[in-house]
Amino acid sequence: MSAMYARFFHGFWLGDDFGFLHQAWLASADGKLWARTWPQFFAVAPDGVVFYRPMMIASVALNEWVAGDNFAGWFALNYLAHAGNTIIIAMLIARLAAVCGRDGRVAGVIAATFFALCPILAEGVFWVAARADAYVTLLTLAGVYVWASSPTSAIRAAALPVFFTLALGFKESAAVFALQMTLVALAWPIRLSRAQIFAVAACFLLVALFLVLRAHFFGDFWRVYTRPDTAPRVDALWLDAGSIEDWWESLTQSTSRGAIAYLGLLGSACVLIAAHAHGAQRRVAAALLCASGGIVVATLLATGGMAASGEGGRLAYTPVAWLSLAIGVAGAEPASDIDPGEDHPWYRRAGFALFACATFAGTWVLQGELRTARSAQNQVRDIVNASREWSATHSGLTLLVIEQNYGPIVTTRNAQAWLVLPPVQPTPLLHRVLPTLPAELGARHDQLLAGLATRLDKVRPSRLDGNELSRLFEHDVARWPEHYACWSRHKHRFVELAAPDPSDRTRWAAALLDGFGRCASGV
Repeated sequence: MSAMYARFFHGFWLGDDFGFLHQAWLASADGKLWARTWPQFFAVAPDGVVFYRPMMIASVALNEWVAGDNFAGWFALNYLAHAGNTIIIAMLIARLAAVCGRDGRVAGVIAATFFALCPILAEGVFWVAARADAYVTLLTLAGVYVWASSPTSAIRAAALPVFFTLALGFKESAAVFALQMTLVALAWPIRLSRAQIFAVAACFLLVALFLVLRAHFFGDFWRVYTRPDTAPRVDALWLDAGSIEDWWESLTQSTSRGAIAYLGLLGSACVLIAAHAHGAQRRVAAALLCASGGIVVATLLATGGMAASGEGGRLAYTPVAWLSLAIGVAGAEPASDIDPGEDHPWYRRAGFALFACATFAGTWVLQGELRTARSAQNQVRDIVNASREWSATHSGLTLLVIEQNYGPIVTTRNAQAWLVLPPVQPTPLLHRVLPTLPAELGARHDQLLAGLATRLDKVRPSRLDGNELSRLFEHDVARWPEHYACWSRHKHRFVELAAPDPSDRTRWAAALLDGFGRCASGV
């Protein structure tokens, strides 16, 4: 795992990273980094986003405070979270297996290795903005470990709701943990202590309080990604699940054969390992497997399916962690005082042999995915650098058309303006280079017609806060860019496009879209 992901210490920002970086930089530049962070524990930003994630914001502030705009320092928190999850999975499997009268030390190491190198969840590691899922997993699993290790200690059992509270602060998906813990508690092979029961009950109380808080902030306790006029539909769940196939094919497009081998080996291994488990071991493993499947169902209900672009690997992070726990517990061998005749070693050995082959095949798939991710990071870095070079040789404003994705990797979504603003740029360039996504060309025409180019030249923004944004979109004299260009990933530079006639909005956008298409294809 260390070698596979270490390459990203030399990486670059992607997509939503730029928003976190820019806002933290603004607060730090004003000397108000923590003063603007703490209030977000008790309120939300008035920007229409229905996320309440104060711990995620706190981690961003910590990154800015410690590392500034050094990407390696930001990625380090992701890297440490993934390493921590790998370790806690191995430890937790050993603990859960021991409660079942089994020895899970070897199985724990094997299952943790599978988790560490699983290609399904890689987005939750290399993408800084996607770290919330890794920290939700780390905090909740740490809570389970303490809860399982000291059943009679009220103080240690209290660690479960404490860790759970922190996890809720990272992402709303943590709310499912209360149900996951109920499954584990129901399958527990020995009688639960009063402290353990109260700890699980406290998690449900925390979920109720969290949902009330969301209702207070957003007027709705549930919706995160769905539109205000819609609600999760259980009857559409089957259709939502069907999106997983397209998502997986896009994610693994560079190693399609390896992806097929990976799934085949993994499925076969799971069947054999499950056949080996029995008694309390089987019940606990089944509870962990259901806990993994439960969060998949909750994710599909909340999102309406996985993105066909391949984005969404971060959403698989927690389910894969719980799946790894289930496999490890199911494959634990008998303890020394258990009659070997009760065991079926052939199933376990053959299952783990296939499991090791699956992990190896997964490493191949992961390598292809991480290679694509690094190429995507390099492309974004090249766009940032090329913006400086272009503005030095082209006077006036250039409308730059750029891609949103590099294969399955998000590169510039929600990030266009920040590509040409500090801190990634030494000096502000938004009045010289105006990055635009193809889907936004029509809206960009309307903005330019309303005077955006004129306002950019007058305001020359160095930051995107509420004050400068409002000034940019004041009505002014219409003016059109002096240059039009697109980013060519094949030529690694800007390619100038013919200036379209702005008199017709539809034709203007279509002409630029056509030029962008030829540019993107390398023509």
